[in-house]
Amino acid sequence: MPRVGEIRKAQDVGRRNRGESYTFLPCQDCGKERWLRLVYAKQGKHLRCPQCANIARRMTRRLFLGYVQVVLNKDNPFYPMADNRGTVFEHRLVMAQYLGRCLLKPELVHHKNGIRDDNRLENLELISRANHTLRTKFCDKCGLQKQIRLLKWQIKELQEQVKALTTSLMGVDK
Repeated sequence: MPRVGEIRKAQDVGRRNRGESYTFLPCQDCGKERWLRLVYAKQGKHLRCPQCANIARRMTRRLFLGYVQVVLNKDNPFYPMADNRGTVFEHRLVMAQYLGRCLLKPELVHHKNGIRDDNRLENLELISRANHTLRTKFCDKCGLQKQIRLLKWQIKELQEQVKALTTSLMGVDK
């Protein structure tokens, strides 16, 4: 078994590129060890194994500026949500995994804090298109409306925390 960092010629590792050298490296995500062209290793390319590269996160650069997309394998249970390139927006995938089902196209996932790459479950909520329009389009022009909405949301969260705390304390008293 080769050691990590070991360098060999292509024919010694069963490759056809006779002039190339290969190095034995682990995948930076899963740790699976494999032979990689030495040139790529020096350039910092292809440091993930093919399986990890297929599920790597990537930022979208075109129309949907700032949203994170994830590449799914065809055997993934949430693959029906993916587009023709096999990608799905990460915030939709997080919500679908939480619900345990694929999301329908009319279902929207809203970022509560407005930060498009903050895909923590506590920052996401499933809402209708009409509700999303009210939250984003009409209130964008009025800063006070946004502050009021944020305060209402914070009050609701605090009320839920108080309710959970009192329920747990009542269980302790018994």
